[in-house]
Amino acid sequence: MTELTLLDYMDLAILKNYMISILITSSAQAKLPSLGFDYGPGKSTLALWFLNNIYAGNWEKTKDNCIATPNGCKKILDRGYRTTGFLWDDMQMTVGKHQAHNLDVREFAYYLTTTRPYFAIMIGTAPHRGMLQKDFREFFHFEIIVPQRGIYEVQQLKHWIDFKNPTQIKDRLKYKGESPFPSLPPDIQVWYDNWRDENNRKIRSKLRIFKEWEEGNELNIERLSDKEIVLFKQIRDDGHRTRQAIWQSNQKGLAERMRVLGFLEREGNYYIISEEARNLTI
Repeated sequence: MTELTLLDYMDLAILKNYMISILITSSAQAKLPSLGFDYGPGKSTLALWFLNNIYAGNWEKTKDNCIATPNGCKKILDRGYRTTGFLWDDMQMTVGKHQAHNLDVREFAYYLTTTRPYFAIMIGTAPHRGMLQKDFREFFHFEIIVPQRGIYEVQQLKHWIDFKNPTQIKDRLKYKGESPFPSLPPDIQVWYDNWRDENNRKIRSKLRIFKEWEEGNELNIERLSDKEIVLFKQIRDDGHRTRQAIWQSNQKGLAERMRVLGFLEREGNYYIISEEARNLTI
């Protein structure tokens, strides 16, 4: 069988109704010597060029298919037609390793494996795969590595059956080539800088750490998710909940976020309602 290039795979996804996902990273070295920078080598620049190539040089379509959050992904999936390709920039901000215990993120990662009817190609960016939540680390078919600004290499993520232990799957990288890439056109660079700033500010507004240190900040039940409210009521009604019970029910992430917010405290092996939250009406 003829060796296929990344562009061949992209054509198959678009023209033959397949789906592929591509992650662009920079800091983890593969074949080419890497400077090791997490930020700045040009991951997003390269991603935009790939997306622009998908749309035959149409920058307006390229812009319309850039997202920065899972909610942006919903916009892609809700369209009345199959999207050729889209870019999810800086994925580590919203589905990073800090979401390891978030069941909603895990569920979303597995849901994306069923979305071939809705898009052909997804391109993501992150400093390296290890910064993504585990299920997203396993989601991609290709990793494009930018070892230094202006050049990239393509590695295909292949899965192999271990015949000595057939219930186990081994993952390997297969080198598929390298190429230079240019800077963005000046007007597109300006657009991207503004687009990124706008989305960073939206994400920043959701960060709980900033709310924690606002002057006059008080406990507000509206800051809890539905699942956190259910757990809060369970602990309040029972008087406590053991750490082991929390972990076994996959609620560790919820409990720890509630502890950071001030709704819960850890006392030995137990989670209990904090003194400040005991009089809250829920």
